[in-house]
Amino acid sequence: MTEPGRIKRKNLIVVRAGDSSLHATFFKGSEVPRSWDLHVSYFGSAKAPPAIEGEDFTWSADGGKSKFCGLFTCFEKAPSFFKDYEYIAIPDDDLVGTKDDWNTAFALAREYKMAACQLSLNTRSFYSHNITLQRKGLRLRWVTVIEPIAPVIRADILQRLMPIFALPNNMWAIDDAISDL
Repeated sequence: MTEPGRIKRKNLIVVRAGDSSLHATFFKGSEVPRSWDLHVSYFGSAKAPPAIEGEDFTWSADGGKSKFCGLFTCFEKAPSFFKDYEYIAIPDDDLVGTKDDWNTAFALAREYKMAACQLSLNTRSFYSHNITLQRKGLRLRWVTVIEPIAPVIRADILQRLMPIFALPNNMWAIDDAISDL
């Protein structure tokens, strides 16, 4: 695990990233400071994920397993994430989102004391549930399901979900577990 000197924030994004990851988009947006740290759970072919000019992040090499098995390995290596952060997002690496998007998601999660939530998805996104797509004019809405592509989960609850992450072929099980919160 690489630990560059950085500011510790209340929120964390842990992205399982391959060589084509879009997580660099997370740093784009306004000049408002970000409210989150980034950890890259890397499974690409290089020795390390590429640097992002002017931005700090930590990373670990967690193999080419599925998203959730890889995240399980990542969190096993860094159990302090659960006590160091209030909310943790676990987006897919093909998700485009800005610093402002993530700041807003974390702020809303905290303001409404949510157990779990997600960024609403663009209609061009991969999605399974139409209810998770963006709706014009809405800042927040309550839904009955969360897509595994962009969840934001309270750290203590995410820690309780870890046994599910370790299960083989668990891609949809996590969808149901998060939605039952």
